[in-house]
Amino acid sequence: MSKESKFVCQLVTAILLLSCVWVPSSFAGKPERPPEADAPVDLETDPNDSALTANDKSPIATPQRDSQTAETAPSHADLVNQIYAQTKSAKSAKDFSAIALRCESALEPSVGLTAQHQKDVNGLLAWALCRRGQERVDLAVSLRSAGNPDQFNAVLNAAMSDFNQSLSADDSRWKTFFSRAIALANLNQTEDALRDLDKALQLNPKSKKARFN
Repeated sequence: MSKESKFVCQLVTAILLLSCVWVPSSFAGKPERPPEADAPVDLETDPNDSALTANDKSPIATPQRDSQTAETAPSHADLVNQIYAQTKSAKSAKDFSAIALRCESALEPSVGLTAQHQKDVNGLLAWALCRRGQERVDLAVSLRSAGNPDQFNAVLNAAMSDFNQSLSADDSRWKTFFSRAIALANLNQTEDALRDLDKALQLNPKSKKARFN
């Protein structure tokens, strides 16, 4: 074979090899590119609806909110729930004092609780004060048994203050009337104690403890 023939064969072979590489890539289309970093994202659109056209998609209705309560209501509800959760682990007078202090802070006019939330917090405050008063009555009785009459009177008077404040916050708790009756009986104020027991029975006629006392 002459040199010219060999050159022609090599040239044809090179052209065929180049066509094998180029032809398939011509059908691949443009390479996929990552989205731009600043590309806007529609958070209201479901990615699964990408096959639908713009005319096929119904507009998303925006929920209407009261402009005066939209921001405050959730935070107030969270506050009440947090205080309520705190009552689950409260066991000592110190724990009840912490809850009462938090309730009093929540009831400050600057917080702006709604009427319902105020009622809820007052209920929690009444519960905490009553429980602290009960703890103080138990402490007073133990002090009297130990021969400390002065401390007995001081602690029992503190318990009475707790019960009075509890009823100021919520006067529908029969247990507070019952507990105050026990404190009054220990102070030898029998008539007032019986009056509180009657009130406790009015609120809870099924209370065997109140009826027995």
